[in-house]
Amino acid sequence: MLKFLIAIIVFLSIVMINLFKDGNNICDIDDDVYIQREFIKNRPHKPLYQPSANRKFIYLSFDDGPLNGSQNVNSLSLKYKAYMSVFIVGEHLLISNNYKRYLNNYIQNPFIEVSNHSYSHANNQYSKFYSNPKGVLEDFNKSMNLLGLDNKIIRLPGRNIWAFDNRTQNISKTKDTVNLLTNNGFKLIGWDIEWRYDPITKKPIGTAQEFFKKLVKRIKHNQELVTPSNIVVLLHDPMFRKKCKAKELENLITLIKANKNYVLVPLSRYPII
Repeated sequence: MLKFLIAIIVFLSIVMINLFKDGNNICDIDDDVYIQREFIKNRPHKPLYQPSANRKFIYLSFDDGPLNGSQNVNSLSLKYKAYMSVFIVGEHLLISNNYKRYLNNYIQNPFIEVSNHSYSHANNQYSKFYSNPKGVLEDFNKSMNLLGLDNKIIRLPGRNIWAFDNRTQNISKTKDTVNLLTNNGFKLIGWDIEWRYDPITKKPIGTAQEFFKKLVKRIKHNQELVTPSNIVVLLHDPMFRKKCKAKELENLITLIKANKNYVLVPLSRYPII
């Protein structure tokens, strides 16, 4: 009889636990993060705020992932709830299971937007790549299908080219390719300023403080910006593969967030996109 009662108690305990357990683990998700995830999923494609004299929009964009360094970019985005955009090279998924995991982490991160940076990255033979517009289109479609992307924001490998909403910049040498891509619905995004890196060591050149000063100067005076009060920053995932260099990215994020007039936004919120 005692064993029977114990069995009933255990059974009822299991039932009660399952009644209060949410299948999606919503109760385990920080409220703000959950709201932000839903916000990203359902947001309209327009700027977060109307431009004003003081407010400046900063778009941190990272090329060439997933690679070693992507994990640190992702972690810092989550830590500071910092919106970022990452441009993925499809072929990198074939290199390592770690890279597949890094991409999945990007996709699951509510503060990161994943976009297309081609499948092959032109095999680093850019002139040959862009001489075949149909081949470029096939390359981007291959990556888009592999990544399962539902947006057509792209960045061309090795080219700082803009083309969207009848606005173009720097397209003279790749005009046929750009026209074919835009006619197929792609929106090409370049950059306004780059935090450069050593091509051999991949380490960022200069400190976050030094780069931030350049960024502030450019955006304060709208120097060479495609759209006033909006600045797209180019970075590369491998720059931050070492913890000491990931710290520099963290410093940059905190410098930006310390100014109430600076707003970190994903590229889907770039004006007119």
